Amino acid sequence: MRVLLDTHILVWMLNGFEQLTDDREFQELFFYKIDEVYFSPLSIWEIELKKSIGKADFKYDGREIYLAAIDSNMTPLPLYPKNCLKLEDIDLPQKDPFDRMLLAQAKDNGLVLLTHDFKFKDIADDNIYYLSLNDHTGKKISV
Repeated sequence: MRVLLDTHILVWMLNGFEQLTDDREFQELFFYKIDEVYFSPLSIWEIELKKSIGKADFKYDGREIYLAAIDSNMTPLPLYPKNCLKLEDIDLPQKDPFDRMLLAQAKDNGLVLLTHDFKFKDIADDNIYYLSLNDHTGKKISV
């Protein structure tokens, strides 16, 4: 399987998020099912945007995430104008432009968007893989 990481999964992977790296489903995916891992410039843009507006609970830096992704052998996925045309095929209840464009980019490149965003949980789409993570108490982890 070839995956495009949703922004929060990208950040969590590169920052050693314990609940992600200790999760059995995540481990099985990365050891047995995933062949190629991509990240989007949209994610770097989203990170920089959140940083620039001073979002209180956001402590990440786009440059650091980009360099860490490259060092981790993740492949940057170019964003082309034709990817934007896939937006007409996106039917999501949420209006978040990053979610919509990441899914459009995944679809246009034959990738699966790997996410833990609960807004994707019940959407039946072959281009979405909802990673169900639990914290150590069995409660769902929110994005």
